Amino acid sequence: MVPRCTGPGDQAQNDATGLRCRRCMLRPCADSWDSHMASILHSFSLTGTYMDFLDFFQRYWPFMALALWFAYKWWNSKRVIAMLPELRKNGATFVDVRSAGEFASGSAPGTINIPLQELGGRLGEIPRSSPVVLCCASGTRSGMAKLLLKKNGYRDVHNIGTWNKLLD
Repeated sequence: MVPRCTGPGDQAQNDATGLRCRRCMLRPCADSWDSHMASILHSFSLTGTYMDFLDFFQRYWPFMALALWFAYKWWNSKRVIAMLPELRKNGATFVDVRSAGEFASGSAPGTINIPLQELGGRLGEIPRSSPVVLCCASGTRSGMAKLLLKKNGYRDVHNIGTWNKLLD
């Protein structure tokens, strides 16, 4: 019996004995990529790990995507906080996009309040020549405001997330 490759049949060489696998030079079979990966991982005793990971990913990818989104928001907020001294030195405009009621209940000193619903009509109040730092209650509305400002030609726009981060 002739040994056969358990790979996906990646045929590259045709010699007198027929087509052979490019990876191992054995005759190919018609098995799927999953069986090829399983055979490789089996040689490292990782067969269950590979299958468990695929199963885990297929079941929980929405939660993993949500966790990555929150991690990105956290990382970006920390990045903007680190830039605050330089942004202040460059004359940044601080805009709070919460509603007027939310802004009245508490706000950071030096911020102007332009609710997200009114932002498109009040772009003239925000100078294009200086950096803009946006905030809100959670960072979601300020993220939308950042997209709106970028779309309207503002180049130096930053989303710090929650307005309390401007108090530090």
